[in-house]
Amino acid sequence: MKFYMDYITSASAQEQIAGSNEYASYSGYRSLGVTGGDGSISLGSAANLYDFDSTLELNLNRAGYTGMIVNSPVGDPNWNVVNGYSFTVKAGAFGSAGFGGASIFDQHNSPSKLGVNTLVPTATGSESTNTAIVTATLNGNTVVAIDDATVLIGAGPAAAPKFFVVDIGSDDAYKYSASGTAVGDFALQAGNTDPRDIASNADGSRLWVLDKDKNVNVYTADGTAVGLWKADGLGSEPEGITLDGGDLWMADRGRKIYWYENAASNAAGTDSPEKVFTPSMSGNLKGIVTDGTYLWAVTEGGTDYVYRFEIVRDGSGNPTGLSASGVWQLATANAKPTGITLDPTGQSDSLWVVDESSDTVYEYGGARTLTTGTGTVTATFKLAAGNTSPQGIADPLAASADAFALADASAVQDADAALADPYADAFISTLLDDASACDDVGLVGTSTQSDSSLALLHA
Repeated sequence: MKFYMDYITSASAQEQIAGSNEYASYSGYRSLGVTGGDGSISLGSAANLYDFDSTLELNLNRAGYTGMIVNSPVGDPNWNVVNGYSFTVKAGAFGSAGFGGASIFDQHNSPSKLGVNTLVPTATGSESTNTAIVTATLNGNTVVAIDDATVLIGAGPAAAPKFFVVDIGSDDAYKYSASGTAVGDFALQAGNTDPRDIASNADGSRLWVLDKDKNVNVYTADGTAVGLWKADGLGSEPEGITLDGGDLWMADRGRKIYWYENAASNAAGTDSPEKVFTPSMSGNLKGIVTDGTYLWAVTEGGTDYVYRFEIVRDGSGNPTGLSASGVWQLATANAKPTGITLDPTGQSDSLWVVDESSDTVYEYGGARTLTTGTGTVTATFKLAAGNTSPQGIADPLAASADAFALADASAVQDADAALADPYADAFISTLLDDASACDDVGLVGTSTQSDSSLALLHA
């Protein structure tokens, strides 16, 4: 079986165990198992699972603790501070193959279910180790397996940057983490002295910097120059560049947008656009970005708007037009925008706009779906001391702040007090093969004996 178990959800009714309420004192909160809340089942039948408990559920439904739904007690020995899940699998779920094992297949930092009081760890570059303890009981026999997952809190020294910002004053490209911390910079190559915008591929291994002289300068993530070619056909004031698969889109201040097919592979020579579009906008166009479906353009000069256009394509996928799909205004503080970017993974619905008057990057939450009104600034970060003339911003995929490495096989052990289980070897070997984290758990394998209980705890 493979499933996600809900941790805690508001529920007026208790779970029924053998026809009776589970708790004498009930807080109104419990795990909804695999059929409610965050729970779901992707392999097997939910009818074969029952008696779902989480440590928070057990804490809240103990006499004298049912009202502690806002703040947990500090230093109370009766309050279990470890995140834990337990459930029972019915005997009818087990076939003749024998007991299999448990698979811990995902670890992540979950936000608050209520959307408030979420704790965001400070990026330190240090490691924190979570310990997962899984116990399985069958016919009165229990086996215990322990595994550690080491989590990197924040970007380490070698982590990939989240943002690149080019500067027209220093002729440098600056790197920033997801939180806005400066993580380095590099000098642009000779001749790239008037950078107007920057684009990146998803993993940040390739960068394109558009210069006023219409040259596209190509770099690796560490600043090594690997190409230079002329984007013919652009207007006199190039202002925007963005990647679309193997193609590049560019724009000029006069609000014309150009499509260069397969131009991402160019390293020398001259290339001309296959298509030129003139969608309706006002002000000076200062930057563009696309996700392949929509193209956003940011303007300034009394307007300070973000325009969204749907890319109309023919049967071969080539663009045939830009259809207006919304326009919204930037925040008052963001009065001199010079670039715009998005998260290429699609995990964030935000757009980021860099501003040359405040030397600040503004994040607009939900802006990818915004089509009218004024954008809401949900976060900002100031640029580095030398990055005072920003002209463009790019957002490659940053290395995950939750990356982890599993401990070796020696982390798995039988508890001294545990009885020998005839299926322990299969259980532990499956856990070793598949374990990679701590939050969610699935049970695989079978037994013809009796109901089997499985519990997962992690610090």
